[in-house]
Amino acid sequence: MSEERGSWYLLTGLLLGIALGIVYAWVISPAEYVDTAPDSLQGGFKDRYRALIAAAYMANSDLVRASARLDLLGDEDVLRTLNEQAQRTLAENKPEEARALAILALAMDQGSSPPEMPANPPLVTATFTSQAAALPLETSEQETPGSDAPGAQPAGEASAAASEGEFILINQTQLCDMQREQPILQIQALDAGGQPVPGLEVVVSSAQGEERFLTGLKPEMGLGYADITLTPGVTYTLRLGENSPPVTGIAAVKCDAASGMDSWAAWLLRFQQR
Repeated sequence: MSEERGSWYLLTGLLLGIALGIVYAWVISPAEYVDTAPDSLQGGFKDRYRALIAAAYMANSDLVRASARLDLLGDEDVLRTLNEQAQRTLAENKPEEARALAILALAMDQGSSPPEMPANPPLVTATFTSQAAALPLETSEQETPGSDAPGAQPAGEASAAASEGEFILINQTQLCDMQREQPILQIQALDAGGQPVPGLEVVVSSAQGEERFLTGLKPEMGLGYADITLTPGVTYTLRLGENSPPVTGIAAVKCDAASGMDSWAAWLLRFQQR
């Protein structure tokens, strides 16, 4: 009888010791991680780490230090990871942070600080180009006679309704390619000096919803470039940045069958900052 009671005491003491040990380790004196390696961080903390690196790069333009810090995270594809985080951050309505991430990705891809590319980089190869096909674009301002596209205004012409920093549509081009299976809207954003503008927020909305993305996430197409696939039968409205007038009436079109190209066209819209 006493031997059985002793066994129970031993088991009870063991369980009580384990419970007290867990309470002490988890509640009273939990482990504190100090100087842990960045590659051991959880996904959310890695995102915050990248955002801080991008903010530091925007302040000091030290690409070497930013690259060394990003290497500590152990990402397989640093550029892709930065671009994907920039898109997620933009969807979370943090445009400044998203822009910093995108610009850092572009600088790393170009290997310079800041990255440099020509104002008019090569776009999708087109075997047939037509500006005669009218894209029914409209903006909040009146059409200027002699402009390259309906709704476009020359970048150098002042407007009473214009505010500093806005981007104005200066040119539209229809690009046809026999291999294009989907209609695409291509965007080029240039500053007042004709240089491409990376990290600029583009907002495309329709009855189906709204999509936000940044220029420059495809650096092989140009630092001021962005594109989006259009859905046939849907009308879109586009806006660059916060101060620019919206461009409405954007819709998918097909190439002229008479040209021998029965395929979807790509619209290239070029904007320039006032």
